[in-house]
Amino acid sequence: MFLPCGLPHTYLFTSDEAELLTVCNPSGMEDFFREAGWDLANPMPEDWAVDIKSLAKIGAAAGQIVLGPPLTREDRMPAGYLDRS
Repeated sequence: MFLPCGLPHTYLFTSDEAELLTVCNPSGMEDFFREAGWDLANPMPEDWAVDIKSLAKIGAAAGQIVLGPPLTREDRMPAGYLDRS
């Protein structure tokens, strides 16, 4: 998908094994993802978790605004939202 710069958005992963590949242009967002994640050359740290307060702090340092609260598995897009007919 394409998101214009400055458009508020969110992700909702419904699997504990999901992976995400993001391409951002211009560069700079990689600092946010690097700080929020871990080096994939190593196993996932046992205590690693996505925490909204940590993301907000990391985002502020990277020039991002983290909106919240995050979506939950119970949050759903409206019926027909993705229909393009």
